[in-house]
Amino acid sequence: MIVAGSAARAEGLGAVRAGFELLKPRLTGLASAACAAGYVLASGEAFSAGGLLGVLLGSFFVGGGANALNQYLERDLDLLMTRTRGRPLPSRRLAPGAGLAIGLACALAGLGVLGGFGDARGAAYALLSLGLYLLVYTPMKRRSAWNTVVGTVPGALPVLIGWGFAGAPLSPAALGVFTILVLWQLPHFFAICRLWRDDYARAGYAMWPLRDPDGRQTGVVSLLLCAALVPASLLPWWTGLTGGVSAVAGVGLSLAYLACTIPMATRPSARTERLSFIASIVYLPFLMAALVLDRAV
Repeated sequence: MIVAGSAARAEGLGAVRAGFELLKPRLTGLASAACAAGYVLASGEAFSAGGLLGVLLGSFFVGGGANALNQYLERDLDLLMTRTRGRPLPSRRLAPGAGLAIGLACALAGLGVLGGFGDARGAAYALLSLGLYLLVYTPMKRRSAWNTVVGTVPGALPVLIGWGFAGAPLSPAALGVFTILVLWQLPHFFAICRLWRDDYARAGYAMWPLRDPDGRQTGVVSLLLCAALVPASLLPWWTGLTGGVSAVAGVGLSLAYLACTIPMATRPSARTERLSFIASIVYLPFLMAALVLDRAV
């Protein structure tokens, strides 16, 4: 009896952990931070701790639900890839039906929180992001190499979710930050695709870098996109959203990202691609922090 009870508890805890893992909490947390940044940038004097908590909670549930539903749709493909075969659904630590239920419940709960505690525009942007991510980007990944470009839109929408949650209308300032996130995503995902190209090819994904045998074209395009980030990082200052401090920080971070991507263009290899990827991971949170702090102060 005791042994059976302990086994049941262990199985239950394992299912809970698998369900939480299905939400991709680290990735979802980064997206929620972008939503929170959008809220802070847009709210101004209307900022409130309750509003910040609402946008964080709502966006985390929406993002987690989107990730869970994406894994439900791609569970068979995830089984083919070394990087993803250990996820809860392909590893059978969680049943597909449970994954679908978790994804739907989280997405609906998140939309409810965003719509109930903030302006309806935040929930509308979140619903748009969900639709583009699951109904357009996900099926497109096996059909067109343009999927990464399309995927930048739902990937950049978190800042507009926070912006809309605060009740602020769409403006050049909001579109400026949105543009930065769009430009950042492409070299970020190109580096990921190069590092895991064998996995993507095995699953049959139509990723553009897979058509580039030595990686040099991918590196050059990534370099050009990073170069475009330098002037783009000035958009929040140019539109009057933030001041000179974040403008200097943005240019400095963009130049550092550019410098870390040069080796990927001139000497493509796993090492140089990983350097660009790491730089992309560092770039975004530091830039968003600079924008938020400059706006708050």
